[in-house]
Amino acid sequence: MRVLASHLHAAFHKPETRVYVYVQGVVWALILASIGLLAAEAALSSNSRAVAVLAVADRVLLSIFALELLLRLVTFQPPVLKVFRRSVTAQFRTHLFGRLVY
Repeated sequence: MRVLASHLHAAFHKPETRVYVYVQGVVWALILASIGLLAAEAALSSNSRAVAVLAVADRVLLSIFALELLLRLVTFQPPVLKVFRRSVTAQFRTHLFGRLVY
């Protein structure tokens, strides 16, 4: 479990790792796909059957983006915790506020 958490943290928060570069490439590809869907929806008439297919594809992309954002928040580790020793309640508060600020 700790190995998975370490890999997820590297994927979203350590630019020097290969997995981070890969994840960023995938995120940019999804952004471009989302823009393409938007352009395709604008080009089609509203009663076209393809619009329904595009709507499903859009929901899938939005779900992937929501998962990506959730993983970024969950794997975030406030840098201050690496410097200072804190009590358990102070660590919890630091994690909570650190994620809210992130």
